[in-house]
Amino acid sequence: MTQAEKIRTLVAYRMEQADDALAAARTLTEAGLPRDAVNRAYYAIFYSVLALLATRQLGSSKHSGALTLFNREFVKTGMLPQDLSRLARRAFEQRLEADYSEWASVTIDEAVSISNQAAHFVNQVRALLPAVLPQS
Repeated sequence: MTQAEKIRTLVAYRMEQADDALAAARTLTEAGLPRDAVNRAYYAIFYSVLALLATRQLGSSKHSGALTLFNREFVKTGMLPQDLSRLARRAFEQRLEADYSEWASVTIDEAVSISNQAAHFVNQVRALLPAVLPQS
């Protein structure tokens, strides 16, 4: 398998993870579990960020590092709009709050909103991928 094929395979896997996380966010919202839905919505964003970073053979062991690389490589270059960077950071903060705050309160409406925003983010990444994937 060539390096380009390996990258394409990893990107496809990361996007599958993003799609699965979106589906889980919707299911959790419908089940009345908004904090868990926020977690999965954020991970949909995160996995799609990892897919993009894989096209540059970049990665990070920390979520904040991956988001910084995403901003540097894809937002500051104009490949993706600035609002996606803000959306990813906001989702990261919401996920931290939902997962780790002792008194986190997330409504179903908030979970639906972040899930919709995550779907928009993933769709924007999916639209960019053909332009940044290495050719075989």
